[in-house]
Amino acid sequence: MPLSSIFDFGGKQNVPVALGKNEIKIDGKTHLLDAIPFIDGASNRTLVPIRFISEALGAEVIWLPETRQVLIKDGEKEILLTIGSKEVLVNGEVIMIDCEAVILPPGRTYAPLRFICEALGATVEYDPETREIMIVK
Repeated sequence: MPLSSIFDFGGKQNVPVALGKNEIKIDGKTHLLDAIPFIDGASNRTLVPIRFISEALGAEVIWLPETRQVLIKDGEKEILLTIGSKEVLVNGEVIMIDCEAVILPPGRTYAPLRFICEALGATVEYDPETREIMIVK
């Protein structure tokens, strides 16, 4: 079940993400993640579990095992990521990102947070003091 159907965001989704922690607060309630957001050393990008962030922002996530791709659908918007590739299709248009999608234990697919959020129409702000990332849609 998508997270957007569990939480009433009142038209505005506010999703704080704390780096290196397995919890996230949504509407003041703490939820445990089974995979922790982290900063990729090579690209200096924050990587997050695709399904959690996408569904928290109201999108549907479909895993395509035969092609090792993730399809994110949000209304008319479609984002197609391929594991191990920096090439992403957004509504059929090729976009190059600087950090590829990867699968990490326990079998979670990670992608760059800012790219996923902005592609889904959200804004991303980072507080270096608290190491929290605020996502607003």
